[in-house]
Amino acid sequence: MRRLTERGLTLIELLIALGLMSLVLGAVYTAFFASERAIRAYKDYGVGLHEARMLLSTLSRELKGALYNSKDPWTEFILKDRDLYGKRTSEIEFTTLSSTVGTCRVRYSVEESMPSGGEETTVVPFLLKKVVETPGGRRTEMSVGNVEEFLVRAIAGKEAYTQWRSEKKKALPEKFEIMISVRAGESIIRLKETVRPRMKGL
Repeated sequence: MRRLTERGLTLIELLIALGLMSLVLGAVYTAFFASERAIRAYKDYGVGLHEARMLLSTLSRELKGALYNSKDPWTEFILKDRDLYGKRTSEIEFTTLSSTVGTCRVRYSVEESMPSGGEETTVVPFLLKKVVETPGGRRTEMSVGNVEEFLVRAIAGKEAYTQWRSEKKKALPEKFEIMISVRAGESIIRLKETVRPRMKGL
């Protein structure tokens, strides 16, 4: 009879090999999912930053072209202070001179935004709604989501106002201070700009 000299793996050796393999695979999967989350957060931040910058740029350009003429009821500038779930927000309506549509009336307002899918959340995102109306009655609407803060202050002299009505003040403010915060994933992007209207009230 021949004796077998080949030796196989014992059960303990097999269990140790499987344990080591599962540790290595676990580390690889953890690194993969962490990098995927980081890439997604970076994309969310980039999209949020782009939206916030575009919004600030558009509003700044429109406020620079703000018009007020006490003899023309179409021209106006109204700034209101609002409270939405304990957060101060602004509502602004004004007439501006646009390079694309000419003279138009623009209104920015913050509204409650419901989370997608109807899930409960402790963070209440807001929706910044923009409505553009031309003298001919043409109306367009657009909105930006995940807004955390939208504040506009009218500055005249050394005073900053959260409410302004050109009909009563008979003029536009000397300058505007705009503050916008947008939620991008787990981060909040805050932007601020001060602009002066190019035209004074007539």
